[in-house]
Amino acid sequence: MAQVDALYFFLGRADGVLHAAHLGLVVYFAVKYRRRAKDETASRIHGNLKLEIAWTSSPGHRAVHLGLEREAFLHDGPPAGRARSTSTSSASHGCGSSIHHRSDTPEVKSCIAGRHVGEPR
Repeated sequence: MAQVDALYFFLGRADGVLHAAHLGLVVYFAVKYRRRAKDETASRIHGNLKLEIAWTSSPGHRAVHLGLEREAFLHDGPPAGRARSTSTSSASHGCGSSIHHRSDTPEVKSCIAGRHVGEPR
């Protein structure tokens, strides 16, 4: 439990430092590039249309990719070579729970056999 608390406080401090740095940069550039005269306006510039399309569509592509990866993980389980999490056992969710996505997991097999994971055969 102490390791979890230490991680939580570390992440909180790291978040605070990054937030302060971001806020400092915002204030710095707001002061540096503030409008000097009331009639001063920005000059019109034309950007790179390809670059604008790329940075506008990039987050959407990433979101779709992550969504497809999530669905594949939920349907097929983790990729080969990765350990499957044992935090969703039949003992904690009950046999017949909709949390199980594959029929070849120890949790589902134990439900079929009528016992909970970890119980003797």
